Amino acid sequence: MASLDFSRSVEQDITTKADRKINADLDYTRDDDGSVDFSGIVIKMEIYDRDGGTLVDTLTSGTEITIATARLTIVKTFTALKIRSYYFEIFDDDDKQGIQHGKLIVI
Repeated sequence: MASLDFSRSVEQDITTKADRKINADLDYTRDDDGSVDFSGIVIKMEIYDRDGGTLVDTLTSGTEITIATARLTIVKTFTALKIRSYYFEIFDDDDKQGIQHGKLIVI
């Protein structure tokens, strides 16, 4: 479980197998015991070839990301990603507030 502080994004990597469906439940809490509620906001996950690099894929709530209060569920088959490491950011697209970032490792 990731600890979420709204002043900064949590760094935590995600690993998946090439051409396999990722079905990840990401649960978030705040380190100050405040509540986390993603309801009613647009969440995006952007995947880059490297940190600061070229955007290679975007996932959006309502399609590949399902929101359940303090949980984000990502369901996607990454058929276009090669076996290697990428960089991702998950964020509140309404406020451009970071939630999680790190490496997306395709093995």
